[in-house]
Amino acid sequence: MASIINVDQIKNAAGTSGLTLDSSTGKASFPSGATLPAGSVVQVQTASRLATSSITSTSTTYVYTNHSVSITPLFANSKIIVQVHGGTVFPANTATRGYVTMYRAVSGQSTIDLSNGAQFGLSNGYAGSSNHMSTAVCGAVDSSLANNTTPHIYQLYFAMNGLGTTYFDYDKNTIYMTAMEIAQ
Repeated sequence: MASIINVDQIKNAAGTSGLTLDSSTGKASFPSGATLPAGSVVQVQTASRLATSSITSTSTTYVYTNHSVSITPLFANSKIIVQVHGGTVFPANTATRGYVTMYRAVSGQSTIDLSNGAQFGLSNGYAGSSNHMSTAVCGAVDSSLANNTTPHIYQLYFAMNGLGTTYFDYDKNTIYMTAMEIAQ
């Protein structure tokens, strides 16, 4: 038989602060001023979305792919690791490259000014011959939170460079985006 301990809060030796456990979810919340060992994963947020149609690009201007993940850092000095998996880049011409990148919006902005947005990660698919698809994978570490614990939204963008047309998510896969807060 397993032992069970039921608690609402765990306090430090001085009895002044500690972890509070949510009674319905069991999730812990950290007291103000709490610190975790550097490299600890504070939280993980994921988003996945099945594409219902491909996105076409015939220009070098980045186009929003409707894929994003949001995370609100708990600590102002954390770093955020963002990863994207899934989807494809399909240049339909042998002299074309397709590019996937992420931009960050802060404070719940619904759009990002690409001229001033922070760009993270880059993946490209190159058609050495026609009908060549590359998996869209990119990731980055955002270490520029600048004491900002407001929501950070990482959005996936797509563009091409070359001639003809390039498609993003031509085969309509599920795209996964993950944002992890890492304590410093």
